[in-house]
Amino acid sequence: HEVLSDWNQLVPNTAVLLSGGVDSTLIQVHWNRIWHEFHAKNEKPKSVAVVLDHPHTKPDFDYTMTAVEECGTEHINIMQPLLTVDLMKDVFAQTGEMPNHVQSFFFWTLAKGMKREGLHAGISGEGADGLFGSGGPSLLLQARGLKNQFPLRMIRSWIASLGNLLKPDNYRSKLFTLSCHLDDLNWEGHPFNQAAAFCHSETVHRTFTDESVSNVFTFRRKKIQEYGVPRDSDYLQWTNLAGYFFEGINTAAYWGQMFLSNGVQMYSPFQDSRIVRVASNIDLSARFVINNPKQILKKALLRHVSLEFANRPKLSFGQPIFEWLSPGGCLRDAAENIADYSFMPKKVKQDILDKPNWILWSLLCFDLWHKEFIG
Repeated sequence: HEVLSDWNQLVPNTAVLLSGGVDSTLIQVHWNRIWHEFHAKNEKPKSVAVVLDHPHTKPDFDYTMTAVEECGTEHINIMQPLLTVDLMKDVFAQTGEMPNHVQSFFFWTLAKGMKREGLHAGISGEGADGLFGSGGPSLLLQARGLKNQFPLRMIRSWIASLGNLLKPDNYRSKLFTLSCHLDDLNWEGHPFNQAAAFCHSETVHRTFTDESVSNVFTFRRKKIQEYGVPRDSDYLQWTNLAGYFFEGINTAAYWGQMFLSNGVQMYSPFQDSRIVRVASNIDLSARFVINNPKQILKKALLRHVSLEFANRPKLSFGQPIFEWLSPGGCLRDAAENIADYSFMPKKVKQDILDKPNWILWSLLCFDLWHKEFIG
């Protein structure tokens, strides 16, 4: 509440970027309380969301609207058209950088829409996943529990192999495999190595060689060590900070740059130093409760809403990116016109054109960026 009060004094004409998730809903609840202290009773606090009209995203839209109803906001939906090459080029030209995720491009549309609506700033829940989410630390805690339950590594390895035989790549078998590699950062599947790694692993190896991939993980370890973070059991703290620093802060900085390019500010209270200090003093096992992500935030939200509402299952934002990259998709022509680059074997390039994955998306971003700035 104190953090948001400070922001209210700086930029009062602000809307919460409401996704419906517990983090943005908690922000909205507290922003509402602050709003009503400074505005007439008949004025509603504002919330805003970017909306893509596509069947994949309808569950997320419905989820957001339940939060709008619960919080009683004056909500503004900013419509996002199909992603176009022209929009991507505009973003590259203004920022000079490549986004790490397709959703980042939507923040350009969101900022423009907020500017049109006369809003000066947006409050984002970015960073909450890294502090209280369900990523790498949760996986490590679950795998550690299996290690304690089945002390013999050979037994855990056998269970993982049997599980994969019965049902390939199932979640439980992956946890047993992880339990055999908890202290091995040379193993690519360790959550520390996978944090903020938006890629298709097999294609990465085919493109850049095993040695190059290994060098990337070594570089990542050096960066964490530069922060002065001591190693703890199973690299739990390292994994937590890899997700928070390498993804959360990076993403918020990029989104903020997009907003500023359109004359709007973005604020992320979960990256405020006061919130980070509080979170850092809470044990990781309490922050990353197995099978109950963001439990701390849900408990805080329960002071203001019903149990049923606070415990709604989170729905992912279903990006139809592979549909857009496939034949007939809005980005297909651009994908087929990607230039040949020395680092990308032609066979690999053709394979990902035939069956789009995240590497094709990254390659398309690189291609458009390269043509914009390098020629």
